[in-house]
Amino acid sequence: MQSISNINQSQIINNNRYPVSDRKTTDEKCGEISYNLSYMSHEISNSIKVSVIVPVYKVERYLAACLDSLMAQSMEDIEILLIDDGSPDACGRICDEYAAKDARFHAFHTENHGLSAARNYGIERASGEYLMFVDSDDWVSPEFCAAAYDEAVEHTADLVMFRFQPMKGRRKARTKRIKDEPGFKTQEEAIDLILDSNGNYAWNKLYKRVLFESIRYPEGRVYEDVATTYKLIYQAERIWYTDRVLYYYRLREGSITHDKSREMFRESFSMGIEQRNGLADFGYLVEKQDSAMQNRSMGYCIKMGEDDEDEYSVHAQNWLDGIEGIPRIFTWKRKVLLVIYRISPRLFDLICIVFGRRLRK
Repeated sequence: MQSISNINQSQIINNNRYPVSDRKTTDEKCGEISYNLSYMSHEISNSIKVSVIVPVYKVERYLAACLDSLMAQSMEDIEILLIDDGSPDACGRICDEYAAKDARFHAFHTENHGLSAARNYGIERASGEYLMFVDSDDWVSPEFCAAAYDEAVEHTADLVMFRFQPMKGRRKARTKRIKDEPGFKTQEEAIDLILDSNGNYAWNKLYKRVLFESIRYPEGRVYEDVATTYKLIYQAERIWYTDRVLYYYRLREGSITHDKSREMFRESFSMGIEQRNGLADFGYLVEKQDSAMQNRSMGYCIKMGEDDEDEYSVHAQNWLDGIEGIPRIFTWKRKVLLVIYRISPRLFDLICIVFGRRLRK
């Protein structure tokens, strides 16, 4: 094996998947060379139990709260990989500041390629036995790493699922009540859980790193968790669920999940269909997804309207036409709209437009 001292420094920089941002000074580049040397030496020791991957982009206002919560982690043998995805604000500098004051933090700076690419970048550089993810506008419990890791070790689990709390500022937002008891879950039970209440999210789970040997997040897409989480569940042989709340999810305008554009809504619907088809390939009963697809289709018809040139609009209308009875998953407003849709699709469209539910083209 080539010794670290014999590795050319320019090789280390060139081995990065994306070039270091041109905005860096010579001192900053030299600092990164030094970091890479120490990081490679650290990786060889293989003492890291959990790698936390944090993609960072245009969250200057929220980043310190996120990183403070990670700095407060009770677990010491972890690494926190901050992936500055070419953020144009002060995020890159903030990442460097935290890396300078806590040895568990490591800052990487790449060109902007999106959330999936940033996560994949971190996965490829992680040295921990387990991986966790954090979105850089959220925050976590001080026991985020330790509690999930202890559950994995105690129950020899490949994947640990835990609860999260949606937040509006510092106030708890309403969340769907989770009915499942803590304990081992079959792959199908775990899928039931993420579809019903636990969410497809990457960040409320701990994963054995080997689960990612053949899986990466789809680059150039949004709602990437929807197309990836179920695959990781089917890779895991032992899955444990704990009802502990370890993650705090910030609800805010401007985030991807709150993007109201037609493009984002179309992408979300597309990912839902892709997930449904992928689960069918794994043998999961597609009928168990009917209520979710019905709800998703109603939302699409409300927001996007009728458009025969839009394949997803046609798909959503076909789903609504095939609904028997009134789905329990619908809110009371959607139940009323479904009745109106059955009486007159044109009246349904008019109501959606008049009451401002329709997204503008």
